Amino acid sequence: MEGLLYTLRLWGPTAVFIGLFVLGIGVVPMGMVATIIKGKWLHFGELLFLAILTLGSRIVDTYLSETVRGEEVL
Repeated sequence: MEGLLYTLRLWGPTAVFIGLFVLGIGVVPMGMVATIIKGKWLHFGELLFLAILTLGSRIVDTYLSETVRGEEVL
């Protein structure tokens, strides 16, 4: 949600449209690029932290679900 809001506020609805439908990369990476270009480093760090937190929780979830089933992940 924050990636959408940063992208919308810094670059406008055109960048949101491009991020979602044209390039398909999403609004969080677009928000990261927008905050870097505009020099908003605190907001970039926040988006980076949230992206790492999201990916980390998905990795832990996959590891735990495979462990419970008795299959070895690594």
